[in-house]
Amino acid sequence: MNYKFECPHCGQRIAATVADAGSVGTCPNCQNQFMVPEPPPTGRVVRETFTPPPVVPTTPKPDFDPKNLKPGQIIGLLFLAGVVIVGLAISQSDSGSSSSNPISSLLTPSITKLQDGVRESIEQTDPLTPRRPSPF
Repeated sequence: MNYKFECPHCGQRIAATVADAGSVGTCPNCQNQFMVPEPPPTGRVVRETFTPPPVVPTTPKPDFDPKNLKPGQIIGLLFLAGVVIVGLAISQSDSGSSSSNPISSLLTPSITKLQDGVRESIEQTDPLTPRRPSPF
């Protein structure tokens, strides 16, 4: 009994006998080798269809969690916060009056403490900065 099937590589229709089923054949069109399929049980040509693999559900991304920040991200956020604070300080010094800007009036003490802390840290670590004698 003869039956026809399609080449799995190029789709060329190929005739085969029941005796050919399970053997290795070569497509006359694309010259690729393939396994000759078993004849369809009804005797009519059945086209094999591609069945895609099952879809694996992806886990949704969790909401932002500051505990999972990497050190580089923390440094970047601190740098960004510093830029914002310095920008606010500059805008405050340009405006001349902190009473007109409620954010500046809230940040002024913090900026002053930050400036004093940075100045003190530089003085302690800079070898060219003259040391003040210790009162003790």
